[in-house]
Amino acid sequence: MLDLNELLLGDVLLAAPGCPDVTAERALARSARQFCMDTHAWRHTSTELVVVKGFREVDLELPRDTSIVRLFWVTLGMYPLTGVSASKLSDQEGSAKGYALGHDGKLLLDRRPPETITQGG
Repeated sequence: MLDLNELLLGDVLLAAPGCPDVTAERALARSARQFCMDTHAWRHTSTELVVVKGFREVDLELPRDTSIVRLFWVTLGMYPLTGVSASKLSDQEGSAKGYALGHDGKLLLDRRPPETITQGG
């Protein structure tokens, strides 16, 4: 993985004499985040996913060395789901209406699906 601080910090400190290391590191991190937001380089649309009957966890099959920060939209079948708090997830079976992002980067549906569904990205 690319370490901006290792690659660029020396050049930044030469260009801005007297700038504290911490300030330069924060500026580099902010710049990298802003670049990703402006270019949408951070987005990933998943390929075909399988929602298994009785399990509300869905493995998102991310590219290697990536993690989910935020989900922008989730659909199940042809229906959009609404983002909910993880505390609002139910253990009941039924059609999912909402989703939450789990701590391990898995998608959590608000209900356990009554059937297995193969979902497009």
